[in-house]
Amino acid sequence: MPTFHDAIVVGAGPAGSTAAASLARRGRDVVLVHGLAADGRSIWVANSGSSTVTRLDRATGAVMVTYATGRGPFGVAFDGRNIWVANFGGSSVSTTLPAQ
Repeated sequence: MPTFHDAIVVGAGPAGSTAAASLARRGRDVVLVHGLAADGRSIWVANSGSSTVTRLDRATGAVMVTYATGRGPFGVAFDGRNIWVANFGGSSVSTTLPAQ
């Protein structure tokens, strides 16, 4: 069953964060997304609020798997083999996930 939100804000920079906070203060159900990567079959999303990275099926948008990561994943990148996750809490710390 799909999950619905009032708004999905892409980009957690100053404008995106301000928009998401403003909507949330007005009682809206908001998802703030910062950091996307695609590996051809999937879209990978960094979920800063829950400290997870979610793999979505590119064709259907269905959640395939969610991985726990470090403190507040901030960005994701695909290098052709792995998904790399930069964690906001420690800028020198990155984790890698298999892009199976």
